[in-house]
Amino acid sequence: MFSRALALTALALARVSSAATSTGGLTILAPGGDSLWWLFQQPNNIVWTCGESTFPQFTIWINNSDVTLLTAITAIISVEQNFNCNQGIDPNLLNVPLGTGYTIVMTNINNSSDVYAVSDPFEIKPLAIGYPPVSATPVDQGSATVSKGASSTGSSTGSSTGTAGGAAPTKSGAASRVLAASSGVLAAGALVGLLAVV
Repeated sequence: MFSRALALTALALARVSSAATSTGGLTILAPGGDSLWWLFQQPNNIVWTCGESTFPQFTIWINNSDVTLLTAITAIISVEQNFNCNQGIDPNLLNVPLGTGYTIVMTNINNSSDVYAVSDPFEIKPLAIGYPPVSATPVDQGSATVSKGASSTGSSTGSSTGTAGGAAPTKSGAASRVLAASSGVLAAGALVGLLAVV
């Protein structure tokens, strides 16, 4: 019974529109759109409007409607604190292929069908392309958060925090193992649900 409920939740999340959405002041600033991509098997980051958000915490997922790239929506971070404003993603935490149409989804930690925000679709590109320039990421006016990305050829104007290479400090270690396990359960649950529907 639990796996069926999990599968139905995964299916509901998988149908989230690919157009950017936000509620409660939470908007995903990066990645998203043509100028804010991720690099394949490299540290990447997620930046959001923590200053305007009314949500103290949320779950972060990655999604793609192209099942040849991602078979099911996958949890990246089970509980992320809003006040962090950005989160680096360790390349060992998430193994997804090169491609277009990816979105980041933020949901209620207790009810994953309660979607808070969805990013614009973005691409995962090869390392040779390099990180997007810092100036490509919008600024969170409510908290004066500046992009945590970096460019190998560009430079930042104004204050910027985070590490070079386009990523803020990452979640790894035990947390990544827990998330990897939950992602596998979610993907398996989605498959069970799909088979039950057919």
